[in-house]
Amino acid sequence: MSGSTSSRAATRRRPGIDFFAGRDTPQTRVFKDAVREGADVALTGVILAEILQGVPSDAGFDRLRKDLSSFRILQPESEDTYVQAARLYRTGRKRGVTIRSLIDCLIAAIAMEHGATVLHKDRDYDRISRYAPLITVLLES
Repeated sequence: MSGSTSSRAATRRRPGIDFFAGRDTPQTRVFKDAVREGADVALTGVILAEILQGVPSDAGFDRLRKDLSSFRILQPESEDTYVQAARLYRTGRKRGVTIRSLIDCLIAAIAMEHGATVLHKDRDYDRISRYAPLITVLLES
C-alpha cells in the first residue's frame, strides 16, 4: 500500500464539491480547516471529474482545474482496485446492504489502498465501513 494513514479523501456529492462551488456549510468549514492546517487532503480521479463537471464556464473550469492541481490525486493501484470495488458492492448486498453507487465502492477501494480517511456526507461510506476496513468521517449537516 502506498500513501499515509493521515490522508483524507474528500468524496463526491460532498464537502469537496460544496467547497469548490463556494458554498459555506459546516462540512466545507471542516474541509477548509483541514486544508488550512496542512492536512494531507487528496481527491480521487472520480472526485476530480465530478467537481469539474459542474463548472458552467470554460474560464471557471480552467481556473478550478488549476486550483485542483495542488491536491494529490489518489489513483487506483491496479486493475485489482476495480475488482475490490465490485467485491465491496457484492459483500454489502450479501449482508442486506445496498450501496447506491458502484462509484462509492470505487472511491472506498481507492481510499483503503492509500490508507486515506474519507470525509463525506453520504452514508454509503459508513455502511461500507461496517464490513470493510474503510475509515470514514461523516460530516453532518
